[in-house]
Amino acid sequence: MSTYRVVERFVSINGEAARAGELAVFIRFAGCNLGCSYCDTKWANESGVGYEELSEDEIVDYVRRTEVKNVTLTGGEPLIQPDIDRLLLAFALEEDLRVEIETNGSVDIAEFKALGGNVSFTVDYKSPSSGMEDKMCLANYNYIDKKDSVKFVVGSQEDLEKCLEIINEYALDERTRVYISPVYGSIDPADIVDFMIENDMNDVKLQLQLHKFIWDPEERNTMAIDKEAIKEHIRGILIALGDDPDREGLVETPDRVARMYEEVFEGMNYTNDELAEMFGKTFAEDGVARQAGDMVFVKDIEVFSYCEHHMALMYDMKVSVAYIPNGRVLGLSKIARIADMVAKRLQLQERIGADIAYVVSKAAGTEDVAVMIEAHHSCMTARGIKKPGSKTMTTTLRGRFESDTVLQNKMLMMYNAGR
Repeated sequence: MSTYRVVERFVSINGEAARAGELAVFIRFAGCNLGCSYCDTKWANESGVGYEELSEDEIVDYVRRTEVKNVTLTGGEPLIQPDIDRLLLAFALEEDLRVEIETNGSVDIAEFKALGGNVSFTVDYKSPSSGMEDKMCLANYNYIDKKDSVKFVVGSQEDLEKCLEIINEYALDERTRVYISPVYGSIDPADIVDFMIENDMNDVKLQLQLHKFIWDPEERNTMAIDKEAIKEHIRGILIALGDDPDREGLVETPDRVARMYEEVFEGMNYTNDELAEMFGKTFAEDGVARQAGDMVFVKDIEVFSYCEHHMALMYDMKVSVAYIPNGRVLGLSKIARIADMVAKRLQLQERIGADIAYVVSKAAGTEDVAVMIEAHHSCMTARGIKKPGSKTMTTTLRGRFESDTVLQNKMLMMYNAGR
């Protein structure tokens, strides 16, 4: 049996294509063979991205447990996954499911179309602004039919002109469903409408990506945590503890815990590189005459986390972050958001400091970062040695903060001020 590298799986609404607005189960695979300029899932293509290896049976079983009929296989690029045909054949046995493959248009779909079954294809055409137009497999337009779709993501007038050219050359509006979608924030949808009117594009649909209007387009879907699996395992733990999970006080406990985990472990949905991209809004230091060693210091950001050894709460946690700007400064709220999101993982206090330092360094474009953390650990105060009142303090020093004692002393003075 084959296995597949899945970076996230979740239930949401389909944001685009033929079933936009309908519930769908998303299976996102790791890795892509392209590098589009406007890609909004670059994190899934990083060499170090986390993933779980799931078999065909495990993927189909997960979909079945959600009780959702629409399935979207996406990426990355699904069709470059080894043995993906085996997964499609497994889905073909599930006749009541509707499976959509989102493919970037560079992979020949002929052999996959030949499998038949309940699978449709949404095939991208990468417009000039993507930087990947020369990678398109134009032969795909010989295989698509009415149940498939072709999607043009456009970010400029040049992209619109190319879109029209391809639609006319291959009579796509007669062969299949055609959608034009704007690169979010790059082109006014009204300009696309004007272009469609001017060129009599009667059988083409403008489609806005619904998910980017419902949720923050800078953030990944936070439903990647498998709540159904959590509920199942919490129920098993209750049984293992000798209790009855069906009694009144516990019957809803698995669902409550799953929803709590989705909230308190939100940071597990993102890599550090993604956090740096999400919270990397910086501002130029125009008119600021900085002296060597001038720093930005944000003190006592209150967060909480859970120890990865016992899943015990780390509480009364205060994070202080200092960095030396390198021509640009981060928005102050972004530093707090970074600390909060890094802490919302199964963590070690030492790693929280290292993770925050990495994200701030990458987001702010500076090597000079320091992080100080103090916290109580319930794995010490409520179990084991049981020493209430004990506090753990850690420091993480990067760049000049590692060796410059003047900077270190200055930071410590600011840290201790008012304590």
